[in-house]
Amino acid sequence: MFWSLFCVAVWVACVAGTGASPTTVNGAQGGSVSLPSGIPVEPDITEVVWRLLSPRKKIVTYSNKNIDYYGPEDYKRRITFHPGNLSLEIRDLQKQDAGDYEVTVTASSGAQTQRVKRLQVDDPVGTVKGAWGQRVSLPAGITSGLDISHLVWRSVGTRITEYATGTIFYFGPEEYKRRITLHPGNFSLEISDLRREDAKDYEVTVTASSGAQTQKGMQLEVFDWAGTVKGTQGMKVSLPAWITPWQDISQVVWRSNGTKIAEYENYTISYFGPEEYKRRITLHAGDFSLEIRDLRRQDAGEYEVETAVVSGAKSKAKLQLEVYDPDDRSSHIAWIIPVIMILILLCCGILYIKRHDLRSRWNKCMGKNSGTPAEPAVTQSLNSRSGGEHSS
Repeated sequence: MFWSLFCVAVWVACVAGTGASPTTVNGAQGGSVSLPSGIPVEPDITEVVWRLLSPRKKIVTYSNKNIDYYGPEDYKRRITFHPGNLSLEIRDLQKQDAGDYEVTVTASSGAQTQRVKRLQVDDPVGTVKGAWGQRVSLPAGITSGLDISHLVWRSVGTRITEYATGTIFYFGPEEYKRRITLHPGNFSLEISDLRREDAKDYEVTVTASSGAQTQKGMQLEVFDWAGTVKGTQGMKVSLPAWITPWQDISQVVWRSNGTKIAEYENYTISYFGPEEYKRRITLHAGDFSLEIRDLRRQDAGEYEVETAVVSGAKSKAKLQLEVYDPDDRSSHIAWIIPVIMILILLCCGILYIKRHDLRSRWNKCMGKNSGTPAEPAVTQSLNSRSGGEHSS
């Protein structure tokens, strides 16, 4: 009976120590992450062991101020145990790093404390694209409900904005600081009035109140503003959305002169405006371009496309649509036809002159300019040669 109660007590203690629902820490593939122990650092700690639970294997052991790592050499180079806070840092995250990690802390009295942390490795953020002169939002990839204590955005290693104890700080030239905004809601970094020099690598480091630290990197590409798209009245035209192929699109909104005309959200496409107008436009889910048929004069103007991805990144781009009358478009090329005809006549005249000159030179070489036929002269010479042979 005593042993039964003892086993139940041990089982309850283990469940209470590990928790039914492990704390989840998110990291991006290729980035780095820090798994916090969640256990206070006491002076009487004699041993700390980090393990991966499935498959169960020892990762690192800290004992008598010595740190021992286990596993293949390339794996050991990617992990670091920090005795200061008992956390486990994993760099160059890979998909197989995901799983449940257990940390066991043993005190000098022999008492043991265990915690389990769940690591989730997300796909890399990759590349975010924005149009020159427009604005773009770089996602921080914050897990909803995560209690953030500190956050830093860097560009090529240089700190540009920081969130600490509820306060936001910006760094760099004043002109640059006016163009960036850190949104406390999702900690995304918005850059307005995009310049070509903004195209570079960005990194965000997030620290939760629990001590868990996550880093994500991404690359910003800045392309030129689309400028002007031209169409002919009565015909159709396609306005591009510049969607990055890999992006997991959550929403696309097209606006004309500030008024929403088409929207893609949750795999559903909606159109807005008069029925006659809605019949003339199509939002293509493949590349999210906007097609306008039977173009009218009133279709001309400024168009804006706003794109949002599941990770939270947003981008906007604008372009101008010009609509020409068919007669106007044909009048632009009407002068080309006479020019082409004149060029053709000139070419024919040059060829005629060249041909006549070549024929004159040929006749001159063949003796026609002397007035004596060339063929009889040859015959006479042959006859004289044959006569000479007979006489001999």
